[in-house]
Amino acid sequence: MRKRLLLSAALLCALPLAAQGAWMCGLDLNGDGYLDGPGETALCLALGDDPHNPAWFCPLGSSACLEQCPEPLEFSAQNARCEQPLCPAQSVYDPGSGRCLGANGEPLDSSCAAGELDAPSGLCVAQPRFVCPLGEQYACLDAGAGQMRCSAATCIDVSRPESVIEEPWSGAMHLDDGARDASGSCLGELYIFSGKNSKCRPPGVTVGLTNNCCRNDAQVLSDSTTGVSLSQMITGVQTAYEMSQVAYYGYQVASGAYAATSVGTQLVVTNVATGSAVTSFGATSAVGQGVASASQAAAAGAGTQGALGAGMSTYAGALLNPTTIAVAAAVHVAMQVLFGDGCGRPDVEAALLDASGYCRYLGQYCERRWSGIGCVQRARGFCCFNSKLARIIHEQGRPQLKSFGPDGGWGHAQNPNCRGFTPEEFQMLDFARIDLSEYFGHIQRGLQERLPEARQTIERRIEEHYRMIR
Repeated sequence: MRKRLLLSAALLCALPLAAQGAWMCGLDLNGDGYLDGPGETALCLALGDDPHNPAWFCPLGSSACLEQCPEPLEFSAQNARCEQPLCPAQSVYDPGSGRCLGANGEPLDSSCAAGELDAPSGLCVAQPRFVCPLGEQYACLDAGAGQMRCSAATCIDVSRPESVIEEPWSGAMHLDDGARDASGSCLGELYIFSGKNSKCRPPGVTVGLTNNCCRNDAQVLSDSTTGVSLSQMITGVQTAYEMSQVAYYGYQVASGAYAATSVGTQLVVTNVATGSAVTSFGATSAVGQGVASASQAAAAGAGTQGALGAGMSTYAGALLNPTTIAVAAAVHVAMQVLFGDGCGRPDVEAALLDASGYCRYLGQYCERRWSGIGCVQRARGFCCFNSKLARIIHEQGRPQLKSFGPDGGWGHAQNPNCRGFTPEEFQMLDFARIDLSEYFGHIQRGLQERLPEARQTIERRIEEHYRMIR
């Protein structure tokens, strides 16, 4: 008997979690070796008669099964079955005995080569067997409306830890935290122009198939506005990211999509429609205070803009760290990825720094893989530095040194070598072989942009001076 369809994809959520799990499948439709493109992953369908032990079916790349009759029977569309007369030519069928009779009425050896005898009609009959054109190893299942289909794609329960393989990532960087002597001199290894292991993620299952966490529309950092410390700059990016969190969650609370509730020492943000927790912050943290202020302003009748203003003001009062970057531009970039959902602070950092020319791109790697299926989320790896100048010196200086080798010794995308130069290595660099035209062009453009502003400032101060002495 054919299996019947239990649930459509739209109703799968009605199954108990223990029975439903989170069965997914994937298929490389564009042939790039990854399963992170649009339509390359799907929710599996639960088929069969047992809701507690269904047969899981992947709709991706599925094919209609073919009806096949056992030889020598042939399919009869009129009777919807496989048929063949029991008796050969020059013989007749005797319904009374259910045997074939020869030309002289002698009984013949009468047996069906396949199927069973239908005594009234004298036909050998059988039900057709459904065969998958993708290969007989793939089962044909009733996908509803009497359609028997098969799929070569495998379904797995991605809620099981063993089904998902996550590649580790540290985001490590060298910090100025080594031991010092009484005079303050560093007792450990010194590094010049150290970088940071950075990554951002393009569209995929983890961050969302329509969300590009590497997206950045314009340069927002400049060598003339950043300090010499990479850790200081990263702190600035973190501040911008936190400001964006206040703006994002404050907006969602003010619009009524989210609600913010104090639970003990935590401020919990929940989705009003589903009641599920979205995120939480420490109630006394700068972000927590900002979101709480936006929630209170919204409850008091303030509009969306008023609630956002209250949240941002509270955040600024709780944590106003001067940053070495253009904060307004950084917040804009962070908001781009936050509203896309799924992006984290490391994504924002890498997107900011790479778009500003501070990073060496090292390629991409698979960050998340579904066991037995394939890669469903990629990541792009970088070595990011505190300035464009540092990146240029690394790219052209490393190949000069044996300690890095002719290829620069960058490592690979997942585990890059972003360390700086030791003082001895830095002294060995031949700066005559380093082309700084990219850096000087960048500085020149920055000066050209600032000259009109500087001229206006000078003119304004001269006018103010003369007004004061008149």
